[in-house]
Amino acid sequence: MFSFLCALPISTVAADQSKTKKPIKATFVSPGAVVAYNPNIWTEETAEHYIRQIKSYRERGELSSLGIPPSTPGGKYGSYAAGFIYLIDRELPKDSLKQFSKGEDPGYLSSAPHIKGYYQWSVFGDDRGVIGFRTEGFEGGGREYNHYRVLFFNPHKK
Repeated sequence: MFSFLCALPISTVAADQSKTKKPIKATFVSPGAVVAYNPNIWTEETAEHYIRQIKSYRERGELSSLGIPPSTPGGKYGSYAAGFIYLIDRELPKDSLKQFSKGEDPGYLSSAPHIKGYYQWSVFGDDRGVIGFRTEGFEGGGREYNHYRVLFFNPHKK
């Protein structure tokens, strides 16, 4: 796994935390999966703001300027062709994160309660921002964590 400190400190994410100086730590977990650990604790407001800012930077092709590691390094469609950025509230074991990113137990179920939100995208036009997390797929079923709600969902339209 590779770790990077994001250039977007949490203080720029939420005005109410302007005195916070600890940066968010972004880590490549597996192809298509990056986690963003916030040592200052994610609130619903900071998670939503961060997800929307990540979306904006991604749309402009500027994720690397934030220190976000490539989600698809060396990929056919580029280094940021598709992926997930999961917002977590504590550093989790490397093996658990890898299992989580692949939907494998026990890491999937043990990590799920620590997902405060995520942003998913694809070069084909899909993008989704979510607060919290729902196991067993996006539509229906499973267990919801951390006040699960969809911020936006823009499926591929071709």
